[in-house]
Amino acid sequence: MKCFLDTNTLIHYKLFTEIDWTNVLDFSEVELIICPMVLTELDQKKMHHSDLDIRNRCRQIVGKLRECANNELRLKNSQLTFISREPRVNWIDLGLDPSINDDRIIASIIECGDTQNSILITSDFGLELKAKSHGILTKSMSDNLRAELKNSNEKEFLKLKEKIAILENAKPKLQLKFTQAANLLRQEYQILMPKDKFNSDVAIAKLQAYLDKKVNRVVSSKFIPSSIGQMTNPLIYDYFLSENDIFRYKEENKKYLERMKIYFDDYWDYKNLLARIFKIQLSLVNDGGVPADDIDISLHLPDGFEVFEKAGLPVKPKSPTIPAEPLTLSQKLKNNFALSMRPNYIPSGYLTGFNNGKSKDDCSPKIKKSHSYDVSYKITRLKHKTSFELDPLYIFFEDNNLIKSFSFTYQILDSKNPEYQRGTLNVVLEKKN
Repeated sequence: MKCFLDTNTLIHYKLFTEIDWTNVLDFSEVELIICPMVLTELDQKKMHHSDLDIRNRCRQIVGKLRECANNELRLKNSQLTFISREPRVNWIDLGLDPSINDDRIIASIIECGDTQNSILITSDFGLELKAKSHGILTKSMSDNLRAELKNSNEKEFLKLKEKIAILENAKPKLQLKFTQAANLLRQEYQILMPKDKFNSDVAIAKLQAYLDKKVNRVVSSKFIPSSIGQMTNPLIYDYFLSENDIFRYKEENKKYLERMKIYFDDYWDYKNLLARIFKIQLSLVNDGGVPADDIDISLHLPDGFEVFEKAGLPVKPKSPTIPAEPLTLSQKLKNNFALSMRPNYIPSGYLTGFNNGKSKDDCSPKIKKSHSYDVSYKITRLKHKTSFELDPLYIFFEDNNLIKSFSFTYQILDSKNPEYQRGTLNVVLEKKN
């Protein structure tokens, strides 16, 4: 029986010289045949395979094959034959591709011309299927014949690698991330219309019309008694408004409109500032196997903008309070009565302090300005496999034309790591269409 060996069989099972092939194949006579493609693959793997074990194994196999070729080594109950010539077949008629290694092995078997008395030893399922489609018998090797490739030195090397991995995992592994976006933060911004094009007169005119309607309704509801009987009627309290109250209401409305004009200007300034401010929310993450202690975080941000913390945010202008409509006599009496019933003290314990949820650590950033910005945080402790949200930073661009994306670097040092853990974070600012 002609027995063709594929490359994987030679590599991953016992050496071909150590196997009793008549017993494995159950034939009295066995001729082992090595195709040119198998020799080519062995030569390639012994030089270029990424696994040292495979490279060494292929060198060992090629050495044994050379000994057999030189009659320096004989096989037990079998003989070894080399096919020196590459297959010369009609590749198209056979449906084979000469650029595919498996197809070249099949072509070598077919070219021998005795497929009925030939068998291909392979554990490659793809090669097995392709061989059977060409009428070639196949057989896979038993698992008890598999080779143990790793030698004692390599096993010791693997053990050392495992120990190193355990030691590495026994240290904190700290890094900074954007709280919502890992290492890349994208923010959109929109440029507001210029202030000289912002016309608050339209809004003031609408507000003026609204207040005029209210004044007219109040004046039209004014009750003027026409007789002594009406003046003594108790129902007058529900409708009577004094001239002074109506005059005061009109004057307050005028002042309210003046304050609203100022408010609109202040609010535009506020919104324009906010449009050029971007929040940088960072979290400290410990992916290591132990807690981190005494943590120092340093950020280095480029120039081109201002950096500040939350306390530096602009204060939103407070909208003026719309004047209250004048009250009737009945409404005034009800209000006075309600005030007289209000307690003039606050029960003990009614007002209590609240925990704002912050850590006992002072997590506020320390910002230092030079040609660029250096920002530092100090954290006492962070458990392993947890994260902690730092107080945010805010970036302000002086002008819309200066807004651009940027990157910044960080370094982290803790008591259990002798070296800094460093990284880079990216902020992408995109103009909204």
